[in-house]
Amino acid sequence: METNGINQDLEERVSNTSKYSNVVSTIKKEVRGYLADTTSVLLFGNVVYGANEFFIGGLEPDELLKTRLGMSAFNLIFSRPYGKVREYWAKLLKADADSSRLKKFITDTSSNIVFYSPIYASMMWMADASPNEIITTTLSGIAISSVAARPMGWFMDKTRKLFKVKPTLESYVEKKDNYEKI
Repeated sequence: METNGINQDLEERVSNTSKYSNVVSTIKKEVRGYLADTTSVLLFGNVVYGANEFFIGGLEPDELLKTRLGMSAFNLIFSRPYGKVREYWAKLLKADADSSRLKKFITDTSSNIVFYSPIYASMMWMADASPNEIITTTLSGIAISSVAARPMGWFMDKTRKLFKVKPTLESYVEKKDNYEKI
């Protein structure tokens, strides 16, 4: 009888360890995904859109600093959701690593514009940009997204590879336990 109780206790411990292991694995995947997407968006976005705001939008250095700090704070929170939206958008458009350049371009550009344009205009407003500056930089931001969203998506996927996170539109060499779908 006692052997049965010991076996049952052992089974419960193994079961609890397995549940704990799954939770830890999920947390690790999400942390890697967060770090990959946030790193790529912060690096790429601050360089490209900061240049847009300064050279095209005509923002003063103090306004530029406010928008970049604001967008960086925003991106610390929303880069990961953008990565998830991009994944969803790719599934919706049936785009993957084997898709044509045009399909990848359309996927990255449309997901970027839909996700970021309203936020970008709001950040400009919060930085005390004038209505003319907001309109000019938002429209030029959309134009730049038409050119920059695909390179940003490529950069995001390359960064994901570094963090061992499955890329959305770029190919990868799949090795056992190398990339984990998130």
